[in-house]
Amino acid sequence: MTETLDEVQKLKIQQDGDYFLTSLLIQPLTGNYVQSPNVSVDMLLRQKKQFQFRHWQAEIGGDLCIAQNIQLKEKTYTVFLNGDAMGKSIQGAGGALVLGTVFKSMVARTQMTPDAQDKYPEQWLKECFLELQSVFVSFDGSMMVSAVFGLVDEVSGLLYYINAEHPFVVLYRDKAAEFLENDITLRKLGVSGMSGVLQVKTFQLEPNDVVIIGSDGRDDVQIGVDENGNRIINENEMEFLRHVEKGEANLRKIEQSILGFGTLTDDFTLLRIGFKETGVMAREVDENNRIAAYKAEVRKARALTLDGKLDEAIFILEQAMDLTTENASAMRLLSRVLIQRKLFDRAANVSESYTMRFPADTEFLYVTSYAYAKSGAQERAIAFAERCRLRDPSLVRNLLHLAKLYKETGRSDLAERALEDALQTDPTHEKAKLFLADLAN
Repeated sequence: MTETLDEVQKLKIQQDGDYFLTSLLIQPLTGNYVQSPNVSVDMLLRQKKQFQFRHWQAEIGGDLCIAQNIQLKEKTYTVFLNGDAMGKSIQGAGGALVLGTVFKSMVARTQMTPDAQDKYPEQWLKECFLELQSVFVSFDGSMMVSAVFGLVDEVSGLLYYINAEHPFVVLYRDKAAEFLENDITLRKLGVSGMSGVLQVKTFQLEPNDVVIIGSDGRDDVQIGVDENGNRIINENEMEFLRHVEKGEANLRKIEQSILGFGTLTDDFTLLRIGFKETGVMAREVDENNRIAAYKAEVRKARALTLDGKLDEAIFILEQAMDLTTENASAMRLLSRVLIQRKLFDRAANVSESYTMRFPADTEFLYVTSYAYAKSGAQERAIAFAERCRLRDPSLVRNLLHLAKLYKETGRSDLAERALEDALQTDPTHEKAKLFLADLAN
């Protein structure tokens, strides 16, 4: 009996040694490395499996949090990931190890390579998803991961993200918490066939907004036992919103609120992203007067446009844009007037500048693509149309426009795919049907 116990103890020490070495491998893959004046990041990690190896106390599990800075198209972004690998203890940790290694290698490649930085945020996230998916699908269903990963534009505060069957992202604004999503559009990383629609979701953050992302450990809380001694697990995902509000979006207070509600039964991680929490930015003394003058000039230009006096409208709009930095309406109108005037090169430049300054406007990705197509820059037109497609996969006019561009550049297979997507959204669309039939001939 003593020999058996000794052998069991040796096996236990071996197992804890394996756990400990795995936890050491995961440790450098997780963490907050963000340095930003506008974006603040905080993390909380509680892996379910805790153990002791020799004199070290450690924990191991399948949850992972990462946040860093990258440059894309000469703009700075905060890149983040919160993931939950399938399985308990060593199996989940193996998934987290793979997830962290692949994601951080892509971040490192972006930080060091100018070509990797020459991408728009939607393109970067799509490539990130496809790279992660290709790795996890190779495990043939034995290793899958739910995750939310994305980017925050550090100047505008536009949030870009992909949710692969992870719990919904939470927005905390004005002391109230709500979900940014209401349905699942994409399955876990590692599900073969890429079930679901790949969509880069966007949301415009305002000063003092906070976004909270967490694994399903935030919901899987034991709140009691039934008469047969079986655990009662919380099934109300809305409960987490109450904890966020009670904790005022502070991760430690949220954890305390959850622990007061029940007992954790799974790995538990939270990722907090705040935008411009340091206060309202200073304005110049005459800002209000300048904005009033700016609005008057835009109204005048709009009236001239309706009268067909396009050149006068262009002149006034170009002058108006110098009155204030909050000149979105002037840039939008100027781009459209330049298109009307068939000055497509100038329209494309203004439109692209607008999308860089005000990246939340998905519609203007299409307008920019149209202007570039008319100016003969078809590859740039395709890049903007694909960005629009990633944000809004069901925008039929963009899909038809993209199909035309692909046909003109000799890529009929991609044109056909865009038309099929258009008909999936609107099966009765006659123009799409005729275009598809024309490609088949």
